[in-house]
Amino acid sequence: MLVANPAAERVLARPPGSMTGVSLIQALRDHDLAEVARSASGVPVELHLSAANRDVIATAVAVDIEDVRTVLTIEDVTDLHRAQRARSELVANVSHELRTPIAAA
Repeated sequence: MLVANPAAERVLARPPGSMTGVSLIQALRDHDLAEVARSASGVPVELHLSAANRDVIATAVAVDIEDVRTVLTIEDVTDLHRAQRARSELVANVSHELRTPIAAA
């Protein structure tokens, strides 16, 4: 891997500077994410990175700029998924409570 920004290192839970100058799989430490980078199809793929415990949307695009062959973007959607689950649980609980008749004392 030629370059990795600090945000990518944080999302992938990698120490600063550990992603450059190593192979793709050593840098990413996730086979599914490495496969997205290798395919460079331009299609966004949603993945769960178990090592970093993150949900991401990864997109790899083939480019031809000097030594660069692929640009991989990673969007962290972990907090979005947590919020969606919380909302879903809240709606289910409220719905259940509204269907349950109130017991007369």
